[in-house]
Amino acid sequence: MSLNEQTRDNENAKIKDEAIRRQKMSQDLTLKEVAKLTDSPGGKILTYGYDYLEGATQLEYEQLSFSQHLGLEKAGVTRLRNLKNIINITWPSTIFTPWMDRMLQSLCDYSFVSWAGCGASGKTHTAAVYSIAWWACDPLNSAVVMTSTTKDMIRRRMWAPLQNLYMNWGGSGRPGNLVDSSTKWQARKGDDKHSLSAMAVKDGNTQAAVAALQGMHPRRMLLVVDEATDCPQAIFDVVANLRTGCHEFQMLVIGNPNAKFDPHGKFSKPKNGWNSISINDHEWAIEDKFGQPGIMLRFDAKESPNMAYEEPKYPFLISRQQYLDAIKGLTENNPSFWKFYRGFWAPSGLIQTVLDETTITMVQGDRGFEWTQIIFTIAACDPAFGGGDRPTFRTATLGILESGKIGLELQLPEEIPLDAADELPIHYQLAYACRDKCINKGVPPQNFGMDATGEGGGTCDILAREWSPLIQRVEFGGAPSDLPVSVDDPREAKELYDRRVSELWFRFATYVKSGQVRGIDAETAIEFCMRTWELKGRKMKIQTKDEMKEAYGRSPDFADASVILVEVASRLGMFQAEGKAAEDMAKEKPEQEAYNVYEDEVGDEFEEYEGNEVYADS
Repeated sequence: MSLNEQTRDNENAKIKDEAIRRQKMSQDLTLKEVAKLTDSPGGKILTYGYDYLEGATQLEYEQLSFSQHLGLEKAGVTRLRNLKNIINITWPSTIFTPWMDRMLQSLCDYSFVSWAGCGASGKTHTAAVYSIAWWACDPLNSAVVMTSTTKDMIRRRMWAPLQNLYMNWGGSGRPGNLVDSSTKWQARKGDDKHSLSAMAVKDGNTQAAVAALQGMHPRRMLLVVDEATDCPQAIFDVVANLRTGCHEFQMLVIGNPNAKFDPHGKFSKPKNGWNSISINDHEWAIEDKFGQPGIMLRFDAKESPNMAYEEPKYPFLISRQQYLDAIKGLTENNPSFWKFYRGFWAPSGLIQTVLDETTITMVQGDRGFEWTQIIFTIAACDPAFGGGDRPTFRTATLGILESGKIGLELQLPEEIPLDAADELPIHYQLAYACRDKCINKGVPPQNFGMDATGEGGGTCDILAREWSPLIQRVEFGGAPSDLPVSVDDPREAKELYDRRVSELWFRFATYVKSGQVRGIDAETAIEFCMRTWELKGRKMKIQTKDEMKEAYGRSPDFADASVILVEVASRLGMFQAEGKAAEDMAKEKPEQEAYNVYEDEVGDEFEEYEGNEVYADS
């Protein structure tokens, strides 16, 4: 043996010894516990290619082989076998199902993994088991962050199985310190950096969660995103920062499939595109993440491991009877059927919606434009007062395309925070916020539109008085107009649509399909792809907002703001102009400075309030 080979072997031996001693600090199982392993009859220690170290336990060798696998030829076992041995020692009563085996195998093979499936498929429980087993291999150098939408959901979904596993730890060497109040399992008391933690990431928790994640740079990192369909995109965007400085990084994304444009759908996108897979596919390669391959697994209730049994063999998985009962009340035209039972994204065109994901992708509606010339910026606001709606401000860039036509590119929506406890009434808060945003972005009043339906009309009155009467009021209520359906369809809108809101939404869809509207972000796409329509007589009738909120638990505020932008652009003659007319329009764009004027005279019911005009009696 050469000196170089001897030196290399000595260094490897030191690494092995250090890894085993490190495990010894946090684990101490007896030979009696080791004997529970079927692969280790009589308590004989299996070392999987590593040198035997006196006093080391079987669990420590399982953890060492799982986390630093020497390959099948040298180790004699797969990483999955090591992982299942760890689970068997730690929780001897574990029942492995075919679905759980598939899930664990995917985590043994890939750094980026997505699971989509029906309800009661064991996704969250398996994620909790794996997270603890992975972390316990080296808790002093590892961190696991398990996320869900809200603190309540964290307690119910992620933290509850983790607590149960903590309490039912089968060995005497349970590592670390559990802090239930902060949903953390620390490697050592007070060490949050090296812990297994559960974190809420929505409903006001997003910025705090992002900040906390950005500050974490352990040697080993596992990020588990539960309820990924409703997870903010910001959590996915922080992954690039999380990977920095990590020797080992892994990410698991879990959800009931909802939309191809939501964060879960985007993460799970097939490497060869959505058209490359079908309901008959149970797994596929996903688009590479940071140059690394990933995998997507789906779990279909129709193929549950319990389907072959009258009485369920696995009581915690969806049973044959539960599936049969469910499909009695749900048809294949119901999105819930696909989301919660088939574990698959509903096929495009199956349900009549204003837009569908395939169309948006086909016309590149989720991308931006390459302009030959930018004309100007327009803006819109959906007031969305009350009922959990989101007051939304949005801008769009108008420019000339290579075809000579004018295109509209949406910019990301901005939610406007309103404070009901503020002395300034919320209608004024909203009006001032819109006015100031427009001025800062160089948008003149005639290029700004607002929903004037209901309470929005009052906010429009405030803007007209205190900024300019040139603002564009857009009514969603009432009958459709007698305007042409589009540039290419001369029929009057009232011939085709049942009411004004249907006309506005379908006009937006028309210009998306013609390739003149782009910049549709994931949240906005979801809203357009969720809103259904039907024929009422000979007219197209879209789902009411109340019906949509009841069905999906959300109001289409981002989409409404987008619809207003297209209406403003239409009123300004944007979509009708092309060629020289478009160029002339670009030359004649108004200067913002001419409109940065506030009304000097207001009604008697107003008075001065810290430099702003407000009404005295709210």
